[in-house]
Amino acid sequence: ETARAAAAAAPSAEAIAPLRAAVAKAGKVVAAAVAKKEEAYRIRAEFLAEIDDAYSRCKALRAVANGLYAPRDAEGLGKACGGAEAQLGACRAELLTVASAWDQGVLALSGSQGPHSLRRAGTMASMRNVAAATQHVDTHEARRARLDAALGAVREAEALSARLLEKQRLLDEARREFQAALDGASERLAVIPVEQFIIQGIRAVSDAVVAAREYEKTRRRRC
Repeated sequence: ETARAAAAAAPSAEAIAPLRAAVAKAGKVVAAAVAKKEEAYRIRAEFLAEIDDAYSRCKALRAVANGLYAPRDAEGLGKACGGAEAQLGACRAELLTVASAWDQGVLALSGSQGPHSLRRAGTMASMRNVAAATQHVDTHEARRARLDAALGAVREAEALSARLLEKQRLLDEARREFQAALDGASERLAVIPVEQFIIQGIRAVSDAVVAAREYEKTRRRRC
């Protein structure tokens, strides 16, 4: 009697099969979710690496701006760097915000939430909270487009830096040529016998005075 009662109470294979199928399906869903999360983390890491590299390039551009002669050129390059850094900062903040929202959602989903019925209700509520927290976030393509725009701003600042450096190079070259011309003229003046010209000038003045006196005497005699 006891054995028969236990056998009757034990679940049949037909009753267990749907449960096993549901468990298998849930396992596939979890595996897909984990793979998607890992892919998202990989993309985020790549984005952050690009942002860090762009920040380093902006830092180098600011060093160039500090070495420019013209204050207006330095100010223009500084503004270009500032605009690019602002866009990079917005991209970084967006990536970290998205990651934080998903991490908080996963933590809520994995936490203990009481009995089975309460845990299931809490899980559904947590899933809705995660969806609500991230529904305003754009797609990967949109974030990629914004990052590309920020990187484009960095490239534009680099192009401006190249033009300003070329302008400064030409100015330096002109200054060197002018200084070389001054040095050459100074060397030529140094080899001229100035004393000789002074003596010749004094003699010329003296001769002119004598000639003027003789002319005046002659004119008076004729008068």
